Amino acid sequence: MSEAALALEAAYVTLLGLLLGSFMNVCIYRLPRGLSPVRPRSGCPKCGHMLAWFENVPIVSYLVLRGRCRMCRTPISPMYPIVEGITGAVFLAGYLWYGPEMPLLLVSRLTFAWALIALFIIDFEHQILPNVITLPGIVVGILFNLLGAGPGWVDSIIGAAAGAGGLYLIAEIYYRVRHEEGLGMGDVKMLGMIGAFLGWKPMVLTLVFAGVAFALAVIGIYGVLAWGVAQRIGEIGVRMALGARAADIGRMILGQGGRLIAIGFVLGTLGAVALGRVLSAQLFGVDAFDPAVLAITLLGLGAAAFVASWLPARRASRVDPMSALREE
Repeated sequence: MSEAALALEAAYVTLLGLLLGSFMNVCIYRLPRGLSPVRPRSGCPKCGHMLAWFENVPIVSYLVLRGRCRMCRTPISPMYPIVEGITGAVFLAGYLWYGPEMPLLLVSRLTFAWALIALFIIDFEHQILPNVITLPGIVVGILFNLLGAGPGWVDSIIGAAAGAGGLYLIAEIYYRVRHEEGLGMGDVKMLGMIGAFLGWKPMVLTLVFAGVAFALAVIGIYGVLAWGVAQRIGEIGVRMALGARAADIGRMILGQGGRLIAIGFVLGTLGAVALGRVLSAQLFGVDAFDPAVLAITLLGLGAAAFVASWLPARRASRVDPMSALREE
């Protein structure tokens, strides 16, 4: 295939990612509310205006409308073009990685990536992982492997059972020890879906990498920010006494966390590349740089880093200004 044909095919795949990213936004909004993702067509949740086709063009419509409803001028969340852009970029990266030589594997990985991004955003916004994505995802993952897109249907079934069963066992032990739920069943089903698509070997590798990343993110970022909040109690008290809102204080601390996360991603990526090359012969025959493995690790790391930043920010936003000033 010529370079021009490859470029055109890559453009088609990217466009498909953008369109499916737009549909993903519909799912993210409607599924947690128990609404159909198909009917009725998209509209403004404020005034009910039904969107015309030219108001539904991924990213472009948001920019043309300047982030507002055409009728009532209600602001549109920037999350919409962000999700569309991420999905388009992931689809392009998947095409460049797997290429046209492995079409079935490419479709499998892109389907998996779409489901994973949707689950991450829904969990981030609503703290739920819908069964309508995770349960069909397990079946679809096994079917793809049955058709030859992956390590095989046996590894897929073992991966689904080990992923869901292992996390369920951890959740049950936690409940028995603490007498409270530490993990929801949505997490169990999501890990079963991951195992169904990737097989048990990449799933184990993903859990190891993600577990180390989570620990470093939570301990490092939380420790730095919590220490910083403790050292700035007086300053925070003065800011709030002068009229700063709790939300302003929270955003200030989250901004610091964002910078730490950015630095961590850069250093972590460099470290992962080096570690992956050193351990390339010890990874059960799994490519450590498989986009699916990296996507799970990075999405999980982002979630853990956000939580690690949010906890000190919440503490800072609840500082009593008078008590803080008296301590000074």
